[in-house]
Amino acid sequence: MLKRYLSHPLQGLASYVFFALIKLLPISWASSLGGWIGREIGPGLGISRRARRNLAIAFPEKSSEEIERLVLEMWDNLGRTVMEYPLLGRIKVKGANPHVEVIGAENIDLIRDDDKAGIFFSGHIANWEIPAICISENG
Repeated sequence: MLKRYLSHPLQGLASYVFFALIKLLPISWASSLGGWIGREIGPGLGISRRARRNLAIAFPEKSSEEIERLVLEMWDNLGRTVMEYPLLGRIKVKGANPHVEVIGAENIDLIRDDDKAGIFFSGHIANWEIPAICISENG
């Protein structure tokens, strides 16, 4: 019990310092670093066994090599997402050198300008916070 009271604040402090350092990096570097960390550490974690098992059930036609590639891609994506999270405020949708390409931005304009309420749906893929940034910057 005492160990938890000591370790949790230390874990929080370590996370705070780590992500403060990540904020110093360019977005592309942080994302690449996150992908690398995810690919290096993730496949060895116990939860990856469940991912492999679930992927094999969902895609019985895939070979074990293809399943392993999907697991690597999953961890790459999650690592990138985690490392991009502290940098969301710097992700640009508009202007010179945007980080995101919005296809169909004219639809955002139509919904914004028709004086009716609108709801946007997006997939829970890649960095799932970015669609909200796209709507906010375009609406």
